[in-house]
Amino acid sequence: MTQVQCLSGGDILNVCVNAIHADGTDAAPEKWLVTKEMLAREILKTNKAKAEHAGEKTKRRRRIAFQSR
Repeated sequence: MTQVQCLSGGDILNVCVNAIHADGTDAAPEKWLVTKEMLAREILKTNKAKAEHAGEKTKRRRRIAFQSR
């Protein structure tokens, strides 16, 4: 299994956007260059985050308690 096979479409979009943002330091966007290494680094970060959150079935939401006076 390759690194990308375990990612959803949204994950792949985030990987690409994060890689572009990481290199987007030049004022001229046409000079931005995304390399395989940058994409691989972002894929590893995403896989690590997914592994850390694998046990969570739902988002943890803060409970809001209402108090009567």
